[in-house]
Amino acid sequence: MATGVPRVSVALPVHRDGAVLLRAAACVLGQSVREIELLIILNGSDDATRRAAATIGDPRVRVIELERASLAGALNVALRESRAALVARMDADDECPAHRLARQVMLASERPELAAIGCAWEQRFEGRLIATIRPDTSAARLAWKLLHRNELAHGSMLLRRDAVLAAGGYDERRSRAQDYDLWLRLAGRVGASAEVLYTHHLKHAPGGAYSAGGAQSEHAAQAQVEAWARLPRAAPEDRETLAAIVSRLNLAGAGAMGELEALLDRAASVEALAAWLSAKEQEATARSMVDLTRAALLTLAGQRLRNQGFTSVWLYGAGAHTSWVLGHAGCLDMTIEGVVDDHAAGRELGGFTVNAPDAVPDDACVLLSSEAHEEELWAASAGLRARGARVEKLYQMPSAAPSAARIEAGGGFSGVAASERGQRALIQP
Repeated sequence: MATGVPRVSVALPVHRDGAVLLRAAACVLGQSVREIELLIILNGSDDATRRAAATIGDPRVRVIELERASLAGALNVALRESRAALVARMDADDECPAHRLARQVMLASERPELAAIGCAWEQRFEGRLIATIRPDTSAARLAWKLLHRNELAHGSMLLRRDAVLAAGGYDERRSRAQDYDLWLRLAGRVGASAEVLYTHHLKHAPGGAYSAGGAQSEHAAQAQVEAWARLPRAAPEDRETLAAIVSRLNLAGAGAMGELEALLDRAASVEALAAWLSAKEQEATARSMVDLTRAALLTLAGQRLRNQGFTSVWLYGAGAHTSWVLGHAGCLDMTIEGVVDDHAAGRELGGFTVNAPDAVPDDACVLLSSEAHEEELWAASAGLRARGARVEKLYQMPSAAPSAARIEAGGGFSGVAASERGQRALIQP
């Protein structure tokens, strides 16, 4: 073991992870913060995992074996055994960049009131980017948003050992959601870096059998109910403010929502959080209507282009709208060849590397993928059209199209307003 007190201990519990352990260990041992110790906790591990741990020839590694598998128990052992005041988490099948710990240690120094620090993180499946999750960086806002759902990746966290142990550590009675329970108990002392510092590799395709199932949901729900029970009722003066905000929510939109969130930051209460959840539900309902209309227009565009003999298409635009289209490519029912954009070449988006428009072949078909900037993209695509490429707008229907169309897509939806004004009023960027 290296001499001196490490700046960070990294807790890496493993169960049956022999195939991926060495990659995770390399991520930790390759950190720019060199004064670390890696605690590999053999948590009821199999022989393959033990052998993999034994091959890591670095003096900064300590291997601790537990006979009975318990994630919460393994993490509490790591907290107690840690020689550093800061303990980072790492999961065996995940990765992080070499500067991860340096960034989080710096944030811990700047914000001594925080007991746990997360970060923005990625989800990937077979190397393809699925989503980027960005938790709130404000501890006050994250405290009440955690009462709604957990957006922190457990493996991405940096913990202050003494503060976490003083809060009771991980609850070993919980076989699932131990991390969520701990964040809720540390209310107001959990923060996050805005920088993407962690990658979580999904074991199953999105929408497949990735979820830990009913046990995970039950334990998370129990922790959530207990945290709600600790939430205070609104003070009399805040009730008047809250009533005024709620009365304006449907009229003022984002402005009133911002006021409500500021009230929650200042004085989270049962009443204020219930009002926020109700407003988010209404927002989700409105968004589902937008998605339905977008899906209908995407289906119409696919029908038009297939009728013209095209079987594949390029998407022009590298924003959130294109991410949505890639997630609903089945509506288009065409092969997506790639994504192009004038200002985002080289970026990764939905498994594609964004190209400059000159990557599009002369005889290709291109669909403009932006509601807010469709006319700008149309003007920018003049060169493509001059070369002979077919460029199609999504939101402005061709003049020959009827004013209303019915779609029969595999027994799905039918009936979509086709007037350009109606589309633009309903669909927001």
